[in-house]
Amino acid sequence: MRRAPVTALLGWLAAMPLSNASADDAVEYGAYLSGECVTCHRAGTVDSKIPRLAGRSRQEILTALAAFKSGARSSPVMQDIAARLAEDEMLALAAYFSSIATSQDCRAAPSNEQHC
Repeated sequence: MRRAPVTALLGWLAAMPLSNASADDAVEYGAYLSGECVTCHRAGTVDSKIPRLAGRSRQEILTALAAFKSGARSSPVMQDIAARLAEDEMLALAAYFSSIATSQDCRAAPSNEQHC
């Protein structure tokens, strides 16, 4: 089973401090990758089963992605998406979503940004 190694690796990576430059790069890369995420995970969503990601902690996002990737958390859609994500992509998405305010609406952001 891959559950323990994936969870342990993500926990270790989440605990690593990022320099300002690498944190900015991670947030920028996460914003680039977030297009698929914000289709469902956006402010003002009607379906309470799909949580907003904006403002959640890096650790919370990484833990959820690792659980979906390992199969410990069940959701056919999220398991498929997480299975395709590399660790650096998970870290970037977590950095991005944890860096933005919960009140921002994905669709109300300037055209060069997508916030959720």
